[in-house]
Parts: sequence; C-alpha cells; structure tokens
Amino acid sequence: MLGLVGTEVNYEKENSKGMRHRADNHNSPATNGELDGLIMLKGSLVNFNIEKRALTVTWSGLYLNNSNAEPVDLGNPEDENTWYPDGIEIYRDLSSGPYNASYVWDNDTYWEWAYRIDNATAKPAGVIGMHPWDSFDTDITFTQRYQKNAWAQPLLGYPLDQWQGQIVFVASNLYWSKIYKTNGSAIMDIAGVQLADSTLNWRFDYEYKDACGPAEVTINWDTDDVNTLPHDCHMTVNFIGRRPPLLIFCAIAAVAVNWTCAIFIFILTCEAIIMRRSYMLQGTDILSMCFTALFALPTIRSLLPGAPAYGAIIDLVGILPCTLIVALCAVCVSVAKLNKRYRNQKSE
Repeated sequence: MLGLVGTEVNYEKENSKGMRHRADNHNSPATNGELDGLIMLKGSLVNFNIEKRALTVTWSGLYLNNSNAEPVDLGNPEDENTWYPDGIEIYRDLSSGPYNASYVWDNDTYWEWAYRIDNATAKPAGVIGMHPWDSFDTDITFTQRYQKNAWAQPLLGYPLDQWQGQIVFVASNLYWSKIYKTNGSAIMDIAGVQLADSTLNWRFDYEYKDACGPAEVTINWDTDDVNTLPHDCHMTVNFIGRRPPLLIFCAIAAVAVNWTCAIFIFILTCEAIIMRRSYMLQGTDILSMCFTALFALPTIRSLLPGAPAYGAIIDLVGILPCTLIVALCAVCVSVAKLNKRYRNQKSE
C-alpha cells in the first residue's frame, strides 16, 4: 500500500515538471541542429468529465531557444524572440497543405510558410504569443482504447478501463497571414508539447508526433512547383487515460472485502440452520450482523474513488452477488428465528 502511494507521489512530481514524450521515443523536440527558436505548446490538465468522456486542457505557448535550453513562456514583450505582437493562431483538428511555393525562403529554413490550413473558413481555437498569459481551452473526446477487451472498456471495466483521445494542432503566424491576405497561412512548426498538472483519480500519458519536424521531411523540392513540397504539416498529440495503481488496488480490495464478508455470513447461516446450531439463533447477534452487512457492503462500493454509476463489471462480479447472498442469509435467519419462537410458544 505504501509502495503504491509512493509511486503515485513520484508520478505527480514528474508530471508537475512538464513531461515531454515523442512518438519516436526522443525526449527533446525535433531540431535539425540549425534551427533555433521554436515554439511549443504547454497543456495543463483541468478536468476529465466521464459522463461527456471529455478531457479539458488549457494550452499556452512556450519558446525554445535551442534544443539544449529549457522552454520559456511565449509572449514576453521584453524578449523579441518570444514576442509576437500580432499573435500566433492555433487551429485544432486541422492539417495544412502546400499553398504557394514562392513563400519558401532559403529553400529549407521556412518551408512551412508555404502552407495554409486545409479549411480556409475555420476559426482558430485560440491566439498565443502576444502576452505571457495567453491561453485557450480544448475539450478532447475520449473513446475506448481496446475493442475486444471487456475489462478495458470505458466505465464498464472500472477500475481497469483504458481510454484514448487525440487532438491535432496547426499554428499560423497572424502577421504574415495578413500580409499574404490568406486566412490560416504562414504555417509555423510546433516543435513539442509539454503536459503538466493532474486530474483526481486519473493518470494521463501522452505522446506527440510533429509532422513538420525536419526529421519527418526530406528537403528535396522545387521552390517554383508547389506539388513538390512535402506532406502535410501539423502536430498530433495522442492521449491515453487510465486509473492510477492505488485506485485499482482499492477497488480490488473492496471486492475482496465484500466476498470475504459474504462468505463468512453464508457459512454462519448454514451452520446455524442446516447444522441446527440452535444456540446461534438465540438473541439477535447473527440477525443484526446480516442486516448490518446488507447495508454496509454497498456503502463500501460507493466510497471507491472515481467509481461510475452501478452496472460496471465490478458490480456484477463483486457487489451485487455479495449483496444477494447476504440478503438471502438475512431472510433465512429471520425465518429460522420465527420458527424457533413458534415452536417454543407451542411447547409451552
């Protein structure tokens, strides 16, 4: 138990630092060794609504001077590298494609600027880069992670359920978009993602894939031919949600306690009635124990952290059967005590 608590505390400590995970197992954002000054996104977990199956994340901007430096907040007017007076528009669940090859500068360094979003009428999810406090919220829909595993189904498989969600970002430099007079153009590379904070009773892991990163493209195109430009440019962030090990331990322990109490009461009932141990029916001890357990066992389930509504597999295998067993034992003991009282009165 203490080990699980220590594991959870260590996880939250690492999470508070802002984890960085790439889909290709690299720890730092993609750079080609020549590009300095990259923007990143930092997400803070706000809430996970299990009824709507949506994770709310607040996103803000970071600036990475080089691959060996620590990111700093975007939008500091005292630092011209991090300040974008017109702002950077962030679009969600969109990609960007080649638009005008003449915007490629130096044939490699600013190739993303030849791109624009694939839905020119879309509105940005937020604008960052003008102030350090610029941020925007997104609701990320989660679905089941495994298709053929009932124990991992959302809510039904509590506490072993696993969820997955995805969001795609595209960044556009608003200053150059105005110059180009094209909505969502002058695409910028989002070099990395950090995720911090935590949500109660949930653990969210993530990985990101930067389709704009130099490691993902081959610089081999003709600046006069837009058809020779590389593939789409966007940032994909994949989330995996699961219950913390400490919560899983508590749920399994609750099932074990329920079955232990139910089996113990069932054995006492059989001993008192089938084996005719009449002395066990004297007083109200065994009857009181049955009725106390009848109301106490479901209460244990309601105390479980993050427990969904009744109907999960844990209810079908560990809560409802135990409650039924205890209820039947209470009825049998009540009938046996009434019969015993009737015989005693008749004998008198």
